[in-house]
Amino acid sequence: MKKVSIISVLFSIAAFAGNEVNESLVPQNISKKFHNQFPEVQSVAWQMTENNQYEAILTQNDMETDVYYDNQARCVEVNRKITFEQLPIELQTQIKNEYGTDFHIVHVVIVDKENAKPTYSVRIKQGKLAYELEFADANKVDLAFHKRIIS
Repeated sequence: MKKVSIISVLFSIAAFAGNEVNESLVPQNISKKFHNQFPEVQSVAWQMTENNQYEAILTQNDMETDVYYDNQARCVEVNRKITFEQLPIELQTQIKNEYGTDFHIVHVVIVDKENAKPTYSVRIKQGKLAYELEFADANKVDLAFHKRIIS
């Protein structure tokens, strides 16, 4: 009885500890597609998402990139971390106008989804509050964005 309980606990811990996947277990069509898209990448970590997509995590030009593939090896999303200074100037200006200079950038990500225009996700901290800002169109000065308080 103890053996069954211990095994159950170990499986539960493994399920919640992370979804890392050894590259040898990634389907060949997905691995091949990834290496064709990113031939210069030497090191990649793989995970299985809660949506049953394969996520490749890599560093390219000193910036982290996350690439998501569905089971048919379609690249459905690419998230590239960038610096605040790499944001379009219109976005930088809008954030500074809204929050002043009294904020800390946690991260900035360009989100490229299949069949959609790129969006920008910016997480900032101001005092004890953190905000997740999402910008749908970087080419308009009057940007529509969604703000979500996360802490």
